[in-house]
Amino acid sequence: MNAEISEGKNVAGAARWSKTPVIVLAVTVSALAIYAIVSTPAMWRSAERFRAEQSRQEDRAYCEKFRMPPGSESFATCAADLAEIRRLHGNRLAAEAAGIF
Repeated sequence: MNAEISEGKNVAGAARWSKTPVIVLAVTVSALAIYAIVSTPAMWRSAERFRAEQSRQEDRAYCEKFRMPPGSESFATCAADLAEIRRLHGNRLAAEAAGIF
């Protein structure tokens, strides 16, 4: 049983090079996580502004459809009723997602 052992290879060097992709991956994941943490509040604010504007446009379209012009008392009542409908619908969706409904 003759086993040849090659003496020219540096095992420590091979191990050092094999850690490089892991380090690059760790740095990349860390950078993406930091970016997500920093940019998430701004994205939430932007999305909230978009939803509010969308609700205002819907309120205007539906209330004017029933001859309730913006600025009138009937428009304010109509918009409040639409907000309540949206809130109740959101509650139903949340309950359904939670498996309650």
